[in-house]
Amino acid sequence: MLALLWRAVRWRRATSLAVLAASVVATAAGTLGPLYARSAEESLLRQRVAQAPAVQVGLTVEAQLGGPGRLTGDLSSDPTTGQVGPPVVADAARAVAADPRLDRWFGPPSAFVELDSTSLVLDGGSVAGLTQPVWFERSCEGLQMDSGACSPGPGQVLVSRRTAQTFRLAVGSTVRLSLAPRPLRVAGIYADVAAADAVWGARSPIQWTEPRQPDDVLEVDAVLVAREDIDDRTLGGAAGAYRPLRRDTILLSTTGPVTSDVAAVDRDLRAVAGRPAGAVRGVAADDLPPMTLRNQLTDLLAEVAPQRRDLRGAALAITLQLVALAWFVLFLVVATTTEERSAEVALAKLRGLSLRRTAVLALAEAGVDLLRSGDYGGVESSR
Repeated sequence: MLALLWRAVRWRRATSLAVLAASVVATAAGTLGPLYARSAEESLLRQRVAQAPAVQVGLTVEAQLGGPGRLTGDLSSDPTTGQVGPPVVADAARAVAADPRLDRWFGPPSAFVELDSTSLVLDGGSVAGLTQPVWFERSCEGLQMDSGACSPGPGQVLVSRRTAQTFRLAVGSTVRLSLAPRPLRVAGIYADVAAADAVWGARSPIQWTEPRQPDDVLEVDAVLVAREDIDDRTLGGAAGAYRPLRRDTILLSTTGPVTSDVAAVDRDLRAVAGRPAGAVRGVAADDLPPMTLRNQLTDLLAEVAPQRRDLRGAALAITLQLVALAWFVLFLVVATTTEERSAEVALAKLRGLSLRRTAVLALAEAGVDLLRSGDYGGVESSR
């Protein structure tokens, strides 16, 4: 029987190849459809996350600093004596952001301190305008420098190119700020470009604002000071830390099935948001200001979810149409093949073959092609 079957397959080679080709298409379409739908769905997710601003998908842990009438983390009613200093608050925020549960999703944290604007006094005693004293960790990674050092030391500041050109400052010039009792030496001049958002998020020292009214004061770009010089407890402001998103942990790999574990990201963020700041450098947790955790990644993914569902439904609908068409063609080809063997089937009946053996004789040739198509279809779908 097998020899006869193989001889029949070889004798009707063209018909057998047609059955095999139609079977391969039907099998591959049924296998590739769900894979294509998932690939298209994750491609949309990849594009949206890749195009999202760093500050939207990054993680920011921030605390408001004190100042007159705005005491937080206060050990005394006097804002100049017992209040927790901004560097300590930044350390506490950095410790919260550095929770190891977030290491899978986010890059290394960068601490920052931004104080309220104060007067920038030039060497001759004239006031240049208002400026915001800031301290940024990893300043060398976030700034483009024109000249000088990229990280200020104690008693040093960095000013912008526009500030330097407007007030004729150069590396080695001295200025004064209300937070520093001594003159501060200009150690570097940074370019008038936004800071790298992968390091600091939305924060940038470029803040130049011309006065709109005659009584308004010019606001110049922020001055970067050393950590030791930012420890002012009379000015308000904010201190915190920023962690950029590791975008490759959310996106699909092109070499294999990698799930974007959105639920895990949301769970870890909620766990860290509910964690109180621990003691830092001898300061009790109760004496630290409350920390606010900001991250819009889950909101972004929620916005993409309806589009992903629509795309998945459209891909599956197209796949079903292709599979239905392939199986219809396959049915016609198998029917034609079986009809070609009608004379042989009739002869088998006349010779007294049983109904089962007659059915095997009629359908086995097409069945062999169908079985072979499963392997070929699987190979095609895996490419």
